[in-house]
Amino acid sequence: MVYLQERYGRDAKAEEDRYQLPPQNVESEEAILGGCLLDPGCYDRIKDLITTPEMFYIRSHQTIWRAIAALGKKGNPTDLMSVTSDLKDRGKLDDIGGISKMAHLVETTVSAVNADHYAKLISTKYHQRRLIHVGHEFIEWGYEAKVRSENISSLFERVRSRIEEITEFSAGESPLERERARFESKLKEVENIVLNIEEIAFRDELLDKLGKKYGTTGEKLIARYYKSLIGSKNGN
Repeated sequence: MVYLQERYGRDAKAEEDRYQLPPQNVESEEAILGGCLLDPGCYDRIKDLITTPEMFYIRSHQTIWRAIAALGKKGNPTDLMSVTSDLKDRGKLDDIGGISKMAHLVETTVSAVNADHYAKLISTKYHQRRLIHVGHEFIEWGYEAKVRSENISSLFERVRSRIEEITEFSAGESPLERERARFESKLKEVENIVLNIEEIAFRDELLDKLGKKYGTTGEKLIARYYKSLIGSKNGN
């Protein structure tokens, strides 16, 4: 840490974090995979919570999940025999640790009852890893020699876009919950403009820009906003 302080000064803590083990929960990953191998209904219960194999920190677990998901999407069984056979047919069985790895997953899994809970845990860890990765990107961008005062605004725009990208999906949410969160976030942005901008022309301009952001128009956004207010009043 002393060396890092000498080299990076106030950024020493951020540099030290590079050498720490990323957030992960291997036991939860194994419980999820074991649950899918044991319980025929496990995959269907958690498939919407695990949106990408990269949510698993261990590479072999990503490969096993891909096999489970491929079988599950086709309506095929995801039991131990089926998944092992699929991995073997695709030449991936040895890569994940062989039959002994598959047996370990089953033997260490007591039940699949809490699989959805474990899925939310590894989803959270995955988003933490993404946040750390993006944070390092920002640090590197800040040190870029080509960054000058005349294009610093474009750099901030890159940062804003990257933040929107990683916060688009909240950890552990179902597709319906994600759509609702998007909708509510959109209405909140409209409300912020309506309540805080008195100048009509300026307000309309901001609404038009917001409309372009969401692939619609300012008029439609404001209409949805007022419709939501009516619905809220009727609900009360």
